Amino acid sequence: TPDAEDSLKAAFVYLGPVGEHGWNFRHDQARLALEAEFGDRVETVYLENVHGGPSSERVFEDLARNGFDLVVAAAFDYQDQVIAVAEKYPDTVFTGPGFYILSENVLDYEGGYEQGAYLAGMAHASLVEGDEMGFLAAFPIPEVLRSVNAYVIGARTVNPDAELKVVWTSTWEDPLIEGQAAQALFDTGVRAVTQTTDLTTAGEVAEARGGYWAELYDDGSPYATSYTIGSILDINEYVVGLAQNIFDGEPPPIASYMTMANEGIRPGPIADFVPAEVKAQMEDVISQMKAGEFDIYTGPLYDQSGGVILADGEVGDFDFLVTIMFLVDGVIGSIPGTEPAAETP
Repeated sequence: TPDAEDSLKAAFVYLGPVGEHGWNFRHDQARLALEAEFGDRVETVYLENVHGGPSSERVFEDLARNGFDLVVAAAFDYQDQVIAVAEKYPDTVFTGPGFYILSENVLDYEGGYEQGAYLAGMAHASLVEGDEMGFLAAFPIPEVLRSVNAYVIGARTVNPDAELKVVWTSTWEDPLIEGQAAQALFDTGVRAVTQTTDLTTAGEVAEARGGYWAELYDDGSPYATSYTIGSILDINEYVVGLAQNIFDGEPPPIASYMTMANEGIRPGPIADFVPAEVKAQMEDVISQMKAGEFDIYTGPLYDQSGGVILADGEVGDFDFLVTIMFLVDGVIGSIPGTEPAAETP
């Protein structure tokens, strides 16, 4: 059992700038919540524009060597570097989103962004035709695939013929790439887009093109009139809880799941232009999600090739959700690296 601590040093490491909106901003709100909760018992720092990959290992090593008790490595990209450093510094607790190589001092927090994606699918299916929906997906990892699939599952409750065109951006935040991806989708006839990327660029494109947009990490309504619905990440209580574990000398939870039921995810506002009947259905779903009584991944569920993912009545549990590596029926596109090889003549 770790020793109880009188004071605590916490560091937050971000791929990009904190800004005033989005993924890094939501994480920095947790840093501020830590200061508000514990006052001068905590010292916090944040590091911006720390790129993933080998160069970040030195950053994490420096923090651990300088006695930081808690490091929030706020990107999936840091997984390998965190593991390498954590083995050498067992007294530093690291946590990261979607981490899957875990230990007593390397923790995972998962976001239930699929809840926002499901709602976005419902809203967009009520506003556009079944073949007019698109998705900017960052990387083919379970956290992203969960949301892509959930969008279709939600959309098909409103329009059973709904389909979703997916574009892979291979970046979490890049205004040029996100803008080009959104324009490309609209050029194919898409009129509603959702994203697991971080910027509001796609929303601005949707607004300019007379379409609709949903965002999964923060409230996009102040940034574009195209904003329809989405989810808002709130890891404040999670981070405060980790600090309390460290203060009390108790082992922290290895894996945590942020959902509307524990307020780690909050629903964004539903736009006024969503038809009243569907808005009422969405509000009912939100109530069930908040009560922890709504399972998006419920059978029968089929993958793109028609294979059974979940049998009738079967529900995907936590282990199922965090290992999703498939696309459901209705998604147009493939997981990068899984495309069939071209046949040689």
